Amino acid sequence: MTNPLLEAALCKIARASYHIDDFNRRAAAYMLEKPFTVVISDDRKASRRSIRIKCSKPVPFELALILGDALHNLRSALDVFFFGLIGAKSTRPRNIQFPINPHVGAEDFVKTAESRQIKLASPEFRKAVYDLKPHKNENELLCSLHELDIADKHKLLIPVSNAVGTEASKWRLVDPMISCLEGEGVVKFGYCEGRVLASQDITFANRAARRAHSWGERNSVFQPEFTFCFGEGIPCAGQEVVPTLVAIKAEVESALGKLSSAAF
Repeated sequence: MTNPLLEAALCKIARASYHIDDFNRRAAAYMLEKPFTVVISDDRKASRRSIRIKCSKPVPFELALILGDALHNLRSALDVFFFGLIGAKSTRPRNIQFPINPHVGAEDFVKTAESRQIKLASPEFRKAVYDLKPHKNENELLCSLHELDIADKHKLLIPVSNAVGTEASKWRLVDPMISCLEGEGVVKFGYCEGRVLASQDITFANRAARRAHSWGERNSVFQPEFTFCFGEGIPCAGQEVVPTLVAIKAEVESALGKLSSAAF
């Protein structure tokens, strides 16, 4: 029979799973409408060809709300469990929070844990927390969760378009004239809406050839697959949203398993 305290934390994770699935479903439905298009634009004045990503339909506003809900539930799962263990023993319950500090190393993390009143927990539980290493340069997933949850309290984490990693040879199908996409490997563009992804001067043999050139904008024959990533200026910038959330959820589940084994 599951301990009621652990059950409460697991309910938070279950709710996060619902939000992750909801985000994935809505994002997939949006992408089926093919809102992002690779376009080739020839600028007559500058005699320059550019490749950009255009968006024909705004990113659904509710995706940011669902993303925030998923993150909050994952962070709360750890807080609910931690508070349930020591809350009744504390004279300062408002200061209780599962300790995570992405900005300090192991030595200074002890101060963070103590400020969250970890001393009220058993030695076995304290060891389990420290073994998770939720601090700088160690547990990247828990640290990312902590920072994303804080960021969501200050502004909406609006996901942005991201061209999924595609072979460089396929990107060169956009326009053989663009010579910067040479060699093998994978090309991946993040936060790319409206930005110039590649550009190159157009040269002509004579003025007649320049006058005859077809200027303006057209869609590229090659259209890569798009997904959503975290935008610039927030934690996990450039990382794909759904795989990141799934990885964080798995880490929280693993952490709760270790913490509950030490607590009961």
